[in-house]
Parts: sequence; C-alpha cells; structure tokens
Amino acid sequence: MFSEDEIMKYYGVKSWDEVLAMFGEGGKLEGRWGWLQVLREAELGYTVQVMEGWNGGWFHGSVDDITVFAGHFVEQNGRLLVQTDSGSSVVAADMVGLWGDGYYLAMRGSDGTDFAGRQFGANTKYWNPRPRLLSKVDWVNTFAKA
Repeated sequence: MFSEDEIMKYYGVKSWDEVLAMFGEGGKLEGRWGWLQVLREAELGYTVQVMEGWNGGWFHGSVDDITVFAGHFVEQNGRLLVQTDSGSSVVAADMVGLWGDGYYLAMRGSDGTDFAGRQFGANTKYWNPRPRLLSKVDWVNTFAKA
C-alpha cells in the first residue's frame, strides 16, 4: 500500500495534515475521501476504475458498464499517474479522483490479470488506524485507565 510518506511525496506536501486539507472543505479534492482510501490501499501496478452511476452496492452485470476511466498506477519522474491499459493515455492520479462517484481497485497478478477487487464510494470517509511501535505504547498506564 502507498504509505502516508509516499502519498505526501506524490502530492508535494510535507505533512499528513496538508493531505487531509486537500480532501477537506475548500480543498482541491474536497469530499473525495474514497480516492484517498484508494491511494492508501493501492500499489504501483494496481488497476483502478472510476465509475459513474455507482449506487453504493455490488454491481449487477459488468463493472465496465459504469466505468468512465480505467488504468493502472505507474510512477514516472516521481509523479503518480494512472495509465490506461492500452498505454495511450496517462493522467495524474490526483485528477482521476475528481471524476465519478465510485472507485474499484484491484490488485494485478504476475500474469497481468486483476484479482481481489474492492469498491469505494467517492464521498465515503474511511477510517484507518495509525500503527504505533509497541515500544512507544505505555502499556501500564493504558490498562490502568481502562
């Protein structure tokens, strides 16, 4: 998965708060929390589809029926891009998040096929715990307060 440091690098900011501000009120990607979650779960080579008309449930039929843009994550010159499978189109990943009302992310297997897909609503906020080093946790006081 792209780490917070990688996401900050791709957006050209120095703090996670600056990333969150992009998705907050008045930010370039205001309310597109699903796109941030896509980035948190993606890696280079993963396939992403931007969907229009997604109703928040699983599809009946083909995801291709509601896809407006599809490609896979690549890095070029330090920038995160989404490249169409034909290779003819490359779009900055931050711009892809502006389209559609849902996203479908799939890992890409070594044989080039997609598997283990997951859907995200564009405006849905996803919560991710931040890992902490066990050595920095005050276990004694943590349990004493419980």
